Amino acid sequence: MVCEFRVNGLPPSYNRSFKIAHSLRQVWLSPEAHSYKNKIKMSIPPTNFEGDELLVAEIDYCYNWYYKNGNLKKKDTQNCDKLVYDAISERLGIDDSHFKIRRVKDFHNDKEEYVVVRIDTI
Repeated sequence: MVCEFRVNGLPPSYNRSFKIAHSLRQVWLSPEAHSYKNKIKMSIPPTNFEGDELLVAEIDYCYNWYYKNGNLKKKDTQNCDKLVYDAISERLGIDDSHFKIRRVKDFHNDKEEYVVVRIDTI
């Protein structure tokens, strides 16, 4: 296994990850997304990744599935994946095209929100 790590909290969705100035034709990472991306990078332990290997990534999103009134939250965790993959890729110094198998799971946890990532070679 290349590495496994945990990051507290959930990443912002892809739609909330960017700020857009239409009049200036500029797009930049939101402060929330920038902060979470740095949190991911700091959580990745030292690895023995060679740089040319193909990878398997498993991402577990752990959060409360329900509102206090019992209604199901409409959390689109697949929309959070891009930020996670980008942060991992930058930290490992690779292009995210190295991730050939991607597994994402949501787990109910009414106590805390966090993400667990496992990366392995194929």
